[in-house]
Amino acid sequence: MEEPDFFNEYIEFLDSYKWVGVKDLSEKFEISERTIFKWLKDRKIQGIKWISKHYKPQPQVNITLRIHPNLSKLNYKYTNSVNHELKGLDNLYIIEPESEISSYSLIDMADIIIVFGSTIGIEASYWGKVVINLSEAYYNPLGSVYVPKTKEELFSLLDSKLKPLENTGAKIYGNYF
Repeated sequence: MEEPDFFNEYIEFLDSYKWVGVKDLSEKFEISERTIFKWLKDRKIQGIKWISKHYKPQPQVNITLRIHPNLSKLNYKYTNSVNHELKGLDNLYIIEPESEISSYSLIDMADIIIVFGSTIGIEASYWGKVVINLSEAYYNPLGSVYVPKTKEELFSLLDSKLKPLENTGAKIYGNYF
């Protein structure tokens, strides 16, 4: 089932500070949670392709995609589809979920951390890293991560000399959770 226009319109007009889960979208559109999950996964893949294409003329830029370690315990269909969709991008390195490579080591080495709502984003902010979040997350309104609203705003951020945002929000988030 192809992602319908009304889904795109709904996602575009979401208040970026509101958490909307797969179940919420499933109930609103009366579509299975599995279908919603697929659409959201496809959006992540599209975002990674945009970033890869944006940096293709800059061979000194390496993009590392760390597939969440918890996915190693789940159905491999998701990770297989991610690998299939992203295979062949010259500047993208994929780290499988079962890899022994520490996500925290990757944070240490990275200049910019881009996440799709993962808590590793707020953790990286706490460590003083530049973080761009491309999805909804409870920590977005805390001011510790950049949250672009459009593809153009994302590229504008990536092309500028970003400084880490104040990490007070990350400390609040960590203390609360």
